[in-house]
Amino acid sequence: MGCGSRESRSTVLGTTSGSAATDLFFAGTPPLSTGEVGQVVVTFEVVASSGTASVEIQRAYQLSNDGISWDTAVAFTADNAWVSSLGFDYGSATETIPVTSRFVRVGFQTNQKAGTDIEQIRVNVNTNLIPR
Repeated sequence: MGCGSRESRSTVLGTTSGSAATDLFFAGTPPLSTGEVGQVVVTFEVVASSGTASVEIQRAYQLSNDGISWDTAVAFTADNAWVSSLGFDYGSATETIPVTSRFVRVGFQTNQKAGTDIEQIRVNVNTNLIPR
């Protein structure tokens, strides 16, 4: 990956499941090698939401050994607050990516905090990828 960090930007459309018991993961990066990516910092811009009172998002990542089947999303340990308002939420802490699997993808997970209607959200995801 080179000597310095690399930035990835994407606009991601997400939904909720309609249930507070089920979080859904949405990738903001393509699959990346865990041998190359050591840490990440993620900044969100929540651009639009069909129900800011009902939907919230949280920084998360998923691991995979084959790049096809993905493990359950893991919330960031430091920047792990749920965000529900429109606008920017700046990543302030680095998240170390484990090397227990070959691949990682970074993004966010959604949660239905109120009601049962499936909600939609559009998020600009800026990911700063820091090499090992």
